Amino acid sequence: MSISCYELEGPSIPGKNPKERLNRSVLFGSLREDVLTTLGGELSPEHFMKKFRKLAARAKIPVKPGRQFSRDGLGKPKRFIPIPRVC
Repeated sequence: MSISCYELEGPSIPGKNPKERLNRSVLFGSLREDVLTTLGGELSPEHFMKKFRKLAARAKIPVKPGRQFSRDGLGKPKRFIPIPRVC
C-alpha cells in the first residue's frame, strides 16, 4: 500500500514542494479490514486496488507551504513535574 501511495503522489523533485499529498492515516484506516480479506482470499487483488485508487483520490490533502515543526524537545523527560502542594 505504501508503494502504491508513492506511485499515486508522483515523483518528488528536489527543491520543489508538492501541492498535494495523500493522507495515509485515513487511507490505511479505511482499508485495514480490506487488507485482511484480500490476504484471506475473500477479496480479489484487482477489486482491492480499484477500491484503493478510489479512496486515494478522496484522501488527497493540500500541502501548506512553509510549515516546519522542530521535534528536538519531543521524547525527552520533563525535568520538573507540576504537582500542586497540599497544605
